[in-house]
Amino acid sequence: MTKEALGKCIASRIDKYSPCYFISIQYNIYDNRRKVVKDRVKKLYDDYEVFATHNHINNLLWECFGRDLMMWWFKETNPDFTEDGKIIRGYFHSHLILSQIQDRYFDEPSRALKKVYHHSSSSRNPDSFFDIPICDRVFLNDEERHYALIEGVLRQAEWIKGGNKTTILIKPITDIHRLFYKPNDNNGGYLLKQLDTQDLEKLIDFKNSSF
Repeated sequence: MTKEALGKCIASRIDKYSPCYFISIQYNIYDNRRKVVKDRVKKLYDDYEVFATHNHINNLLWECFGRDLMMWWFKETNPDFTEDGKIIRGYFHSHLILSQIQDRYFDEPSRALKKVYHHSSSSRNPDSFFDIPICDRVFLNDEERHYALIEGVLRQAEWIKGGNKTTILIKPITDIHRLFYKPNDNNGGYLLKQLDTQDLEKLIDFKNSSF
């Protein structure tokens, strides 16, 4: 099967469940002194450790937005980088696709989501925007508020706590197919671009996804 055929198959299976949010997560590898947490970096080379974190995040999201919420997880390897003069081999980060979340979950929040509303994220930075509780922030519209709440739920995960503004990136999905294939492009879509160097079972976290 070609990458394009595989991409079309995956996109079609997800598309019927109204995918709404595309979320990229770069896990925080620094402590509160901005030193690399070596144990965490070590775990970020381990497929099973990353998939275990996916499972943890699933449970956080289900607790706030109901068990009907569907999600699909994908893993990507970062490029190598230099830290304190040493080259650190690229470790994994994750991409998450979420189905649509009904407005009632935001307008009539569960106890778990109320905690996110009224508590700041753990940024470990006294000047951080994320230390301002969501209920005290000003949003231009409901969409901004919804994104902030989703991000607040994600920032409860141990590997994400303390991260900066670029740790989590949330975008609306307008065309799910573009994430998986490009016509007449053998490199495949964004989420399959590393398929040549990784097995499909490691690139996609099937166990923690709603396939």
